[in-house]
Formats: sequence, structure tokens, C-alpha cells
Amino acid sequence: MKVFSNGGTDAICFSAHLSGYRGNDGSFMFLNSSVRFWTSTPSDSISAKTILLYGNNSNIGYGSGDKEFGFCVRCLKNSELNSVEVEEIPLKF
Repeated sequence: MKVFSNGGTDAICFSAHLSGYRGNDGSFMFLNSSVRFWTSTPSDSISAKTILLYGNNSNIGYGSGDKEFGFCVRCLKNSELNSVEVEEIPLKF
């Protein structure tokens, strides 16, 4: 998966803009260099698992973030997908 800063669409129709995130103090960080998404998986009572995409490489970062931070939300609709069309990305928490 690759993140594009000029329109955000790649071959598998995933769009991600390098929006950075809002810190727990209200400041914005890493604009135009990365994007971080919440997952629905809690880490503990005050944090949840996150997925981080970088603008300068195709790596995917996995981590945890305090729920006071402002990360992006990606809504997914349940649907039947052909496994040939979708490549599974293993989660490494």
C-alpha cells in the first residue's frame, strides 16, 4: 500500500491523505508526512490500537494511541469481496 499526497488513490482504490494527527494538547503534528488511523481494537481503558501510513515509504506502522489524540477514522462497509481482488495485510500488534 502506498500513500499519495497528490490525490490519495492507488491501484486498490484506497485513499489516504497525509493529514498527520491532533495531539492531546490540541496541536497538529506530522501534516503532509503521515496519517494515523484508529482501529476498533482497544489497547486498554485509555488507549486503542492504531495503524500508521508514511508518505516517504510504503511501510505500515502499528501502535497504540491515547484516546485523547485525534487520529483519522476509516469507515468500512461489510461486503462480500473476492479474495483474488483483495490482498490481506497481516496485523502485527
